[in-house]
Amino acid sequence: MNAVRFFVILTMLALLPATGHAKWWIFGQAENEISTRYLYLNGISYDELGDKVTIYRETLDNGQVVLRGKAATSSSAVGSVQVSTTNRERWEKARKTSDGSFEYAFRPETGASYVLYVKIIDTTGKTNDVDATRKEIVISDRNISALIRQALDELVAAYRAEDPARFMALVSEDFAADPAVLDRAIRRDFTAFDNIDLSYTLNNVTAANGKIYAGFTFSRKLTSTRSGQTLSDKGSSEFIFSLGEKGPLVFSMKNPLIFGLSDASNVATGTVNTGTNEPVIVVTSSGDVITQPFTEAITTIDNGGVVQTTADTVEAGSFTLSNSCPEDSCIQPGFLFSSQEVTNMWTGDINLEINLMFIKSGIGIQNLGAVGINTVTSAPASGYVVSDGTGLTGFIVGDNIGNTFAFQLLNGKYALLEVVSYTDLGAAKTRSTFRYKYQPDGTRNF
Repeated sequence: MNAVRFFVILTMLALLPATGHAKWWIFGQAENEISTRYLYLNGISYDELGDKVTIYRETLDNGQVVLRGKAATSSSAVGSVQVSTTNRERWEKARKTSDGSFEYAFRPETGASYVLYVKIIDTTGKTNDVDATRKEIVISDRNISALIRQALDELVAAYRAEDPARFMALVSEDFAADPAVLDRAIRRDFTAFDNIDLSYTLNNVTAANGKIYAGFTFSRKLTSTRSGQTLSDKGSSEFIFSLGEKGPLVFSMKNPLIFGLSDASNVATGTVNTGTNEPVIVVTSSGDVITQPFTEAITTIDNGGVVQTTADTVEAGSFTLSNSCPEDSCIQPGFLFSSQEVTNMWTGDINLEINLMFIKSGIGIQNLGAVGINTVTSAPASGYVVSDGTGLTGFIVGDNIGNTFAFQLLNGKYALLEVVSYTDLGAAKTRSTFRYKYQPDGTRNF
């Protein structure tokens, strides 16, 4: 009976047309949300730039304006990303990778203005809120970067000299995170660090909302006074300057910080996401100076310097799915990893019908083979098959007892699932037991 039903399901899937209304085997497309996980214009956060942006030609790498981001959908896959610089008169495709990352570059003319829009299209034809991406860009030949470079040079020199008064003279009284907080943080830096060696490269300078946005890369080496260990890191970050009678003054800083690491959670206003996971230097709540991969470092900073271990963050347990299919209908249970709850009627990340496990459309799945879930310490970085919501990208539960699967979920998190047992109770009824692990911090560590 079960084998016949499974064959019928696959036969139906093969015969169904590719177009038409959403069907029962495609999950969540009606409520699909399309957005960006991050979006940068020449290294500056797109959302912070306001409606009208001035870009200084001298700061353009190879004379190009570069838009870089990562598209995200709640259920379907990203089909394409298009960009218009002509107020939607013409659209051009951005370069896109399989994980939704994209990049678009164009070479502007000095004095010209461009009206920019970004359109993300999923595989069902749905788009993001295109109107919300509008930006008017003006290209200027004014030499503003020389002022910003001078300000950064003075900040670095004061910091390396461990001179807090000289450093704070270069900070705005309206510093977003409170000047007193930054003053205390750099003084604690000077206690925690020795032999500070810091250099930077100014990559771009942009004006918007009455502020100057400066994106830069940095390289740093220092010695922990507590451990005597020498640590180094490199990365990309951003400062915002206010421009007044005294010249450029620091208005805000983003993670990864180059100053004020000892109280990063209170000093930084935002994070520059580079899309990489290179290690960065972190000062823990106990005063230890360590390096952590970027995503872990940001978690530590957000937790006020408290370092979480895998045991602190991984959520684990087991569950049972009981399935029955009388002649006219089926009870199709599923499971949501993020909330660790059993669901009904195709509302889970995974959903079971008899012996066939369906995976929600857009989720990546990889069979790790006959390994116990507790022996897997890290989910794979690549190699996932993205589900199309049909049984063709699912798996037969009874054939995979003892196997563990890795999942790349729609929320960007990772999960593991081990098939523990499968029992055919007859009369189109089955019972399956699973173990699971869910990592909510966004890393692949288990």
